[in-house]
Amino acid sequence: MKKFVSVFLFACIASMQASVSAQILQRDVGSTPSRTVTKDDTGVTVSYILDGMRYVEDDLYPGSYRIDVPGFGHNMTLTEPVYPFRWDSFEIPEGCSASVSVVSETNTDMPLVLAPAREPLPESDYTGYSLANVPPVEGFKGWSSIPLVAPDGMQVYRDRDILYVRVSPVSYNYELGKVRIAEEFSYRVSFDASGNAARRSSGNRHDVDGEYLSSVLTCALPNDSPQSVAAGATVWKDAPYYLILTVPAYAQAVNIFKDWKRRMGFNVIVDSRDSWTPSSIKDAISAQYQSKSNLQYVLIFGNEDSLPGNGFIVEINQCYTDYPYGCMDGPDDMQSDLYMGRISVANITEANNVVDKIIAYEKNPPTQASFYKNAIGVSYFQDNPPIRDSYEDERFVKTCEDIRGLY
Repeated sequence: MKKFVSVFLFACIASMQASVSAQILQRDVGSTPSRTVTKDDTGVTVSYILDGMRYVEDDLYPGSYRIDVPGFGHNMTLTEPVYPFRWDSFEIPEGCSASVSVVSETNTDMPLVLAPAREPLPESDYTGYSLANVPPVEGFKGWSSIPLVAPDGMQVYRDRDILYVRVSPVSYNYELGKVRIAEEFSYRVSFDASGNAARRSSGNRHDVDGEYLSSVLTCALPNDSPQSVAAGATVWKDAPYYLILTVPAYAQAVNIFKDWKRRMGFNVIVDSRDSWTPSSIKDAISAQYQSKSNLQYVLIFGNEDSLPGNGFIVEINQCYTDYPYGCMDGPDDMQSDLYMGRISVANITEANNVVDKIIAYEKNPPTQASFYKNAIGVSYFQDNPPIRDSYEDERFVKTCEDIRGLY
């Protein structure tokens, strides 16, 4: 992946106002924006300060740039200017409607021509990006109509309605060649319980864990006070359930693994059958999920010959994965409700070896502090023919580099 530094900043200092230039130059390009979340009786207020960003010149349209903000992605609609955005997610209290509004914002305008957005390419497209598949920005008048914050769909996770809010801190004026950056802003998600029928039945909902609470801005209506909002909580009615799907050929290894997981505190269920299909795998998981509010983990024990994966199409790419097996809310659901895993083995020898390694690691984990501070990322450097120019044509290595930059 071509690497660019923020040399643009120095090249355009002469054309910027001194105060704006100084402000931009002082940014820490590796600093993730700070986010503050405040909850009260009627909703949640979220405040951002954009401490760092980087300006990367486009390799197809020289003189135009992409703005990188740590923790933000980019839009992928052709002919649109590329801009950073992210989603914040909120649990909507049962029986409530939700609205999103801007509370405050502090903007900075600066001259900058934005590059055109790119859509994802299928992996079979070895030509990479070019002027043929990345058309220029389609001209428009005034400032772009992309709102700073806006609701962007609802998903269901373990019987909870999750609202996604799209956060887009950069606006663009095509005619003037200027960007408007919301350097500091606050927005509010307000909940209204008055006069609304329950969006979802208030029966036994599936339990959630700390991982959920750390990733979703959660709020829940307490039973004794339907008009107020309180922070959500983790309630395990029992030890979490751990479902293992397998075939009889791996019984010896699976039984050892099952006994170990029970010693670790899990309620383990083993479903072993002579043959599996994608539909029978999905049905088996769904049946256990519906009967147990705290089913949390599903392990597929065996390779794709014994327990096939699930094939489906996302956008333009055909995928083969276990991910949809964990999505419990209808055929169009893409929000997994379960932690899915697979031990992909082809025979009992491999199965026993893998189980022995897992148990040995969990019994005697490494004690060196450095083990928990260092990681190895492995990715494919794809430099496709006919032009092998030592620059990758897919984003695999760059994604690893981005992840490394977060830590």
